[in-house]
Formats: sequence, C-alpha cells, structure tokens
Amino acid sequence: MGLTSKERMQIAMEHKEPDMIPFQATFVPEVDKILRKKYAREIEGIKGKKEEKYQGMTELDILFGHDMLLLTYGLSTGYYRDTDANAYVDEWDITWKKIPYKTINGDGY
Repeated sequence: MGLTSKERMQIAMEHKEPDMIPFQATFVPEVDKILRKKYAREIEGIKGKKEEKYQGMTELDILFGHDMLLLTYGLSTGYYRDTDANAYVDEWDITWKKIPYKTINGDGY
C-alpha cells in the first residue's frame, strides 16, 4: 500500500525519498472549465464529501490525488478573483483589471 499524502510530504521534507514525488497542480480558468466538463460524472461523486473531509481542496484536487493544497491570501488571490466586475480594488489598494484573451483551450481573462 502506498503512502498517504501527509506521509509522502513528511518524508520529502526530511530530504528522504518517498514512494513518489509529492504532486500538486493548479489550472488556469479555461483549463479548469474543460477538466470540470470532462470529469463531470466523477466530480458529482466527490461533491458533498469535500466540505467535511477536504476543506480548502477543490473537486479537481481530490480527483487527481494532489498531495499538497494551494492556499492563497492577499495579493496572490487578486488575479483570478471571482467577481462580475471588470475591475476591482483589493485589500492592498491594488487595482486589478480583467483583460479577456483567447487560447486554443477557450477564453480567459
């Protein structure tokens, strides 16, 4: 049986070799949308479990078995903030503006 994510991370942080390299990935919004559409059935099975067992993790984190959790705070949350406004000011008084762009994977901002 393989290691848990916690065990894998602890071994790696001790500069020892775990069973595999700890893994975590984030996706730009247009790829996130594609993955959620492709894995909609699997994601449905995860919903509901997320709140109680995996606080802070998205369904894609759980589905792909990520070992680490990406937490953002302050400035790092500004770029992809979920808001309908085209521009907004964050808590550090930085103005962010969404500028649409097109990729082969869909539209982004």
